[in-house]
This record gives sequence, structure tokens and C-alpha cells, in this order.
Amino acid sequence: MFELILSCVVSSIILLSFGNLFCSYFFKDKISISKNFSEFSLFGIVALSFFALTLNFFFPLNKLIGTLIIIISLILFFTYFSKTLFKKELLLYICYTSLLSFILLLLSNVNRPDAGLYHLPYISMINENKIILGASNIHFRFGHISIIQYLSAIYNNFIFTTSTITVPLASIVSIFFIYLLNNFFIFLKENKFIANFIFFIFIFSIFNFNRYSSLGNDAPGHIYFFILVIYFLKIYNIRECNNKIYSKILILSIFLATLKLFLVLIAIIPISLFLIHKRKKKLAYNKTNLIFLLIGTLWILKNVLVSGCLLYPVQKTCIKNLIYHNTEQTEEAVFVSEAWAKGWSDQKGVILNYEEYNEKFNWFKTWSNNHLKKIFEKILPFLIFLTLLTLFNSIKYVFSRKKNEHQKFNKKRFYQLFILNIFFLVVWFLKFPIYRYGLSFIGLFIILTLLILFSKIYIDNNRKYYTLIIILCFMGLFLKNGFRINDKINIFYNDYPWPKIYSLDINKNNIPNKFQLIKKNGLEVYYYSNQELCMYSKSPCSNYKLENLNSKKIGSYSIYFLN
Repeated sequence: MFELILSCVVSSIILLSFGNLFCSYFFKDKISISKNFSEFSLFGIVALSFFALTLNFFFPLNKLIGTLIIIISLILFFTYFSKTLFKKELLLYICYTSLLSFILLLLSNVNRPDAGLYHLPYISMINENKIILGASNIHFRFGHISIIQYLSAIYNNFIFTTSTITVPLASIVSIFFIYLLNNFFIFLKENKFIANFIFFIFIFSIFNFNRYSSLGNDAPGHIYFFILVIYFLKIYNIRECNNKIYSKILILSIFLATLKLFLVLIAIIPISLFLIHKRKKKLAYNKTNLIFLLIGTLWILKNVLVSGCLLYPVQKTCIKNLIYHNTEQTEEAVFVSEAWAKGWSDQKGVILNYEEYNEKFNWFKTWSNNHLKKIFEKILPFLIFLTLLTLFNSIKYVFSRKKNEHQKFNKKRFYQLFILNIFFLVVWFLKFPIYRYGLSFIGLFIILTLLILFSKIYIDNNRKYYTLIIILCFMGLFLKNGFRINDKINIFYNDYPWPKIYSLDINKNNIPNKFQLIKKNGLEVYYYSNQELCMYSKSPCSNYKLENLNSKKIGSYSIYFLN
């Protein structure tokens, strides 16, 4: 248990150290003169993720690299700590984020079934190999993994157990909660409407990101979308958008596209800001913007090498004459992904194929009978909370002596965000209407609607009032995880009490699986799991029997292709 706690502390230090380097270079912000530790850390996640991606073009992300990352981060941290003016605040920040991460991770499950199906197998693959050309032929989901897999992979090291690869995801959520609270209390003094917006984002996030097993690849995308939205609201004048804020929005947009392909839609925000801006040349020739547009191309290059497509599985972006590109698989992946998101497996009676099911709203009735109900079930607790809070604030407003009539609410920026979010919601509904994909769009729609309609009653600056609600929310998070931990406290297994990375079966001892090694012409090709989840096992691993799969070496790089 001590190892798990310590790894959470080290994770906070790693992300903060990389974030300080990043922000010092690109934004001229430094830890020594700032208390924005959570903001530094959030950009540290971005920086370390892209650094891991870049390294994998040339090296496996093995334990040596992970250990060096820890050592360098500790040296940087102690250097910063000796210089900072806010030593107490820095130590408290490390304690808060580490504690939250520890509670989320303790005796948790990994995301079912995706972690076992392709998250962990991909992490294992890049821990053991440089980038593999045609990796999507081993498992089609390797074509659309998240950059979070690279962040997780670089945590593998000689100091802690291999299960340390599970820590970054918990760190992201913990840092995000602290970031929201920091910004909330800042805006409570400056702009109560933005403060209330952030407050509701915090409440919504507590409802949705309180269990480690539910996070997967989706939660980081929603988290960074909320962060980008907060930066958007900070813009005072869109036509004269501050260079630093624009750069942060651009960087976050690029990062969002690497977290989830669907989130490439968010690029409409920095593009619109650029087109509206008075001094476009100043933005276009900004060093930070140019560097990150270049870094974003590394992800596209990775996509081409892994799948043959710039944006897998969008067929129009594929280079079909590449030896390892699988046209048939790519076409099927498009239909399969959309159909499953629309509830294809819930059909009764006549079973339509994937393509037919996706057409002409054939999916709507099945989807509404299943997924739509689940969406309402998911958002109902949040809606009940908002209803009760709105009623309470309304009563308080009616009987209040001070109506705060002098405070004006500039709805223009909120309307702009509302319209943008409607566009995102419509695309989500038409293509991938499953809750975990559209969580942030749904939450944002509810929150913006509430604030626009009831703006007058949400102008309270009573810090104690908000603090009490925040404490109750954290109590709920700790209680929910406490009950989960209590249920599993006496179920011992290998690497106890870390999340299991080798097996999802509660009756198995969480030890690495030894799957069948498939060889062709005397060469090792891949490990076949015989329909079981590969989890974190020897790589490359697939749960599919791949009769036509072959591999060869081009220099020190492996390439996988079909006969």
C-alpha cells in the first residue's frame, strides 16, 4: 500500500516538473513565482504525452526510460522547491492530488473491457517495441488508441511495480478537480457567473469521474474539453484574443484530437478565433503555435505508420497503396464503431447488418429504448442536484434584501459557447450517441441552459455556502470509494492493492498470462490469447486468430501486413 501512495506522490511531482518546464518555455510562467500548480500539471500531462510519443519513434518506452523520467523529475522538483515563494502551498497541492489519486486507484478495476482489449495490450507493445508499422493489423483498435496510452507507458520503471502504468489516469482526474476549485475561488471574486459555471462543471465532474474503472480513454477527453471551455470564457475580446490564451486553446485542441478522434471537432474553436482575430499574422507566426502544429503532425505520422491512415478509420485519409494498409478492415471499423455506439447489439427480431442499421435512422428506436434511457439514468442525479440548488437559490434571492441588480451578466460569450456546443451535440447524436462519448457536451448543455435562464439567482459570493457543498461532494466521492474498497479489502492477489492489469477475473491471482506464440517461417509473429482479453501480457497480443498475418523487419522496425 505504501508503494501505491508513494507512486501517486511521484506522479504529481513528475507532471508538475514537466509542466513547469513546458510553461516556462512556452508561456514564460514559472512555479517559483506562481501558485498555479494544477495548471502547470495539466500542461505537464500534455508535454509528457507528446514527449513519450516522440521517443517511441526511436525507442521502446521501457523501464530504463521511465526510471530516468522519475530521476530527472525529482531533481527538477527539488530545484523548483528551493526557489518557490509558496513552499507550503506546493506541498499541500502534492498531498491533495496524491490522496485523491490514491483513493481512486486503491483496489480498483481497470476500465472494462477496453483496458483488457486494447489499452493495456497497446501499452505493453510500446513498452517492448519501437513504433510498429501496421500494428492495426494485429488488432484494429490499435489504429485509434489514445495518447494516454503513451503517457501510461512512460510510467513503467524499475522503482515501482509495472502496475504504475495505471497511475496517470487517476492523476489527471485529481489534478483536474484541484484546477477547477482553484479557478472557482479566483473567479468568485472577479466574475461570479464564470465562477458558478466552473462550480457546476466541478459538480458534474464529481458525479461522472468518481470511479477509476469508469474513466478509460474517454474521461481525459472530456476533462480537457472542459479546461479548453474555461479558457474560452476567459477571453475578454475575441477579436483581440490574448496570444497566450490563444496558444493554450490551440495546444489543448491538438491534444484533444490525440485523446479521441471524435474530439477533432473542437478544432473549430481555435480556427474560428483565428479567423475573427484582428491581427492574424501575430497568431500565425507565434513560435508556440508553430511548434505545436508541427508536434501535432507527429500524431498524424504515427497514425499513418500504425494504420496507413492520417485519421483512422476515416477512409478518405488513408494511403491505400501502403503494404500494411488493410482497406477491408478500415471500412468495417467505420460501420462497426458507429453501429455499436447506436446500440446495434440491442436489436430484437430482424437483425440488420452494420451498414443498414446506421442508415436513415433505422437505429433510433433501438437506441431510444436502451441508450437514451441509460443517458437519462446517468444525468438524473445531477439534474436533481441542480433542481434543488436552483430552488434554494431562488428562495434565497426572493427574500434577499440585496438583489444585486447592479451586476450585469454578459451573456454574449455564453451564447457563443452554447451555439458551438449545440453543433458538437448534433454531430455526437448523429454519429456516436453513447453517453461516454458525449458526456461533456451533455453536461455543458445543461449547465449553460441553467445559467442563461437563471443568471440572476446565481450571483452569490458566499464562500462558506459553496465550500460546504464542495466538502459534501468530496465526502460523497470518498464514501463511494470507501464502500468499494471495503468490499474488496480482504480479496488478496498479486500486486495487491493495485488495479489488476493481468486479469479482470476476481477469482484469478492477477499474474501475467502466457498466451500461445504464433510463429511463421521460424519467426515470432504475435501472441494469440484464444479469445481471452490480452490485458498486460507479452506483446504484440491479439484476441483474434489472424491466419493471414505476417511480419518482417525493416532495419530495426517491425512491419505487420496481411498476405
